[in-house]
Amino acid sequence: MISKDGKLEIFLLDEKDGLVGYDLCLLDPSLSVAGYLEALADFFAVYLADCRGCDGCCYERVPLTSLDIGPLAALLPPNPYPAGAVLAAFAQLSLDKDGAADIYLRHGEDGACLFLKEKICTVYQARPFVCRSHFCLAKSPRAEALRGAIVNPGMDQLILTLLKEEEAGAGLLLGKKLDPADYPANAFAGKSSYRELSFAEVLPDDLLRELCLKSGV
Repeated sequence: MISKDGKLEIFLLDEKDGLVGYDLCLLDPSLSVAGYLEALADFFAVYLADCRGCDGCCYERVPLTSLDIGPLAALLPPNPYPAGAVLAAFAQLSLDKDGAADIYLRHGEDGACLFLKEKICTVYQARPFVCRSHFCLAKSPRAEALRGAIVNPGMDQLILTLLKEEEAGAGLLLGKKLDPADYPANAFAGKSSYRELSFAEVLPDDLLRELCLKSGV
C-alpha cells in the first residue's frame, strides 16, 4: 500500500515460521514523521482487526520524545515549564550508573501504563510516538531500526528541553545535574510537531539509504 502522499510504501512480508510481518520502502525522504504515522494507521486499518479493548502493549516501556510533550501537556493546566509538568505528572526518569537518562511513561502498581483504564487508553489522541508506531505485527529489521532512530534523538532533545527549563527557573527537574554538552541539539530542535520533522532530517544516512531499497530483507 502506498501512502496518500505517495512518499511511503508499506507491504506484508512473506510468512515465515507461521508469522506474518511488514516492511516499508521510502519513496520520498521528505516524508514527515506524521505522514509515516498516518500511513501506518491506514495500512493496519486494512490488515489488522481493531485493537480497541486489547491492552497487550500497554505494559511495555514507552519512552518519550520532545514532540510528545505538547499533546500530553495539553492534558494539564497551563504551565510555563510544560516538559517539567509532564515529567512530574505522567513520566518517570531513570539514570544509569554513567548518568545516561531515560524518560518514559509511568506505570501503575499493576504494571500497566497510567493512562490505561478498563483496557482502554484514556489519552488515545495524545499518545506518544512509540504507541502510535506500534502494531501487533512483526517488523522487518529496518522498520524496527526506524523507530529507534526517531525515538533516541527525540529523547535527547527532551532532556535538553528539561535542562533549559531548569535554567529558566523550573528548579531541578531531572534529579541530578546533567551536562547540556552531552545532549547537543538535533533535528528535533525547534520543532513543535511530528509534521515538521522529515525523515531526511532525522534519520542517519545509512538507514535512509536502506529504507529507499525495495526490500530490506
